[in-house]
Amino acid sequence: MTPYKQTKTTQNGERGNCLATCLGCLLDMPVSQVPSFEEMDKDKWAKELVSWLAGKGLAIRAAMEAPQGYAIAVGYHKCGILHAVIVRDGEFFHDPNPSNEFVETVRNYWIIEPIVAL
Repeated sequence: MTPYKQTKTTQNGERGNCLATCLGCLLDMPVSQVPSFEEMDKDKWAKELVSWLAGKGLAIRAAMEAPQGYAIAVGYHKCGILHAVIVRDGEFFHDPNPSNEFVETVRNYWIIEPIVAL
């Protein structure tokens, strides 16, 4: 896990790239190597995310309970927008936003894991 900060924020009038940054952190890759999911149509980005991760032998799944280890927590920031941060063992660990305010409430957790062959 490499902690990176967002390169795009809503504070600067852009679509924030907190999700892409969290993915870069968890996968130990610069944000510049992660697709700009924030720029994709709302009905396409999730499919693109699944496809991109599958190309790396990884899958993503949502959970309501915090998992052990690292995960992405998605919730509402105090300014009212959805925000993604990293948790470890259910505790806030890294906020990619320079404000370091995390989220007020967690909506769900996204877990990145290897694809298991049947």
